[in-house]
Amino acid sequence: MVERMLAVPGTGVYVVNQAGDILWASPSMLQATGHRAEDLVGRNAWGVLVPPEDLREVARFKAHLTQADGIIWMRILAPDGSYTWSRVDTVVRDGLIVCAFRPERDKAEHSVHFALQPRDASEAHPDRSRKEH
Repeated sequence: MVERMLAVPGTGVYVVNQAGDILWASPSMLQATGHRAEDLVGRNAWGVLVPPEDLREVARFKAHLTQADGIIWMRILAPDGSYTWSRVDTVVRDGLIVCAFRPERDKAEHSVHFALQPRDASEAHPDRSRKEH
């Protein structure tokens, strides 16, 4: 499963527990998020990867993210304070959540959006009602 996620160029992968603590991160997280894998392990994903102003909105989907496979479009915070809109595919297995980030730099407008898997084609694009800052 992780091997398939890593096969997509530019995709960063990490594994978290139900509390959101990062247990493992791929070296490709540097390219995908700007964070070195060794700086992420042991930290809470919500605290290090989600911009503070997005925490409340992203938290609405937290229960879904820990229960079922899905996709969330969200801003990923870089170490320098900038962010990139990313598609985050989540897979839940044995109480662990595997997350794969794919930056979507070509998208100028987004809102946080979640879809449970499997999705049909009509849900393929997030609501674009909120502009990137």
